[in-house]
Amino acid sequence: MIFYSVFDDFPSEAITLLKNNGHTVILNKKGCPRPQGEELKRLLNKYDGLIISTSTKLDESCFSEIGSIRFILSVSIGLDHIKVPVEKKGLVKIFNAPISNRVSVAEHVFGLIISLSKSFNEARNISSKGLDKTHLNEKPHDLFGRSIGVIGCG
Repeated sequence: MIFYSVFDDFPSEAITLLKNNGHTVILNKKGCPRPQGEELKRLLNKYDGLIISTSTKLDESCFSEIGSIRFILSVSIGLDHIKVPVEKKGLVKIFNAPISNRVSVAEHVFGLIISLSKSFNEARNISSKGLDKTHLNEKPHDLFGRSIGVIGCG
């Protein structure tokens, strides 16, 4: 199968993985804007599949002319950026990456916890006004001796 990647910098490891499984990947031309609208429709008709992200919107019109199975590989968790018409659902196979950012999300949560407990934003704002820490609404809190965690996913 031949896949077209809207990314001009799709990770080489992912390309190697696809190639090792008998597929070809064509990258968007370096420095060119990612295809949109009619260009996406043309690419979907030309290639076996597209590699996209959430910034690439595939509306129902993109699928109007396909007559054989097409694959959409979305490097995202959600799929709300892909709107396949009911009559074409049997011809479109969609794959996503449901756990791709779980580590990043957890890291951001912990970063925000630290930022809030230490009043970083408030301290930055009062510092930019030339004021000192006595102008903080409340004293920053230490995390030492406390239990923190992330529960849930998505």
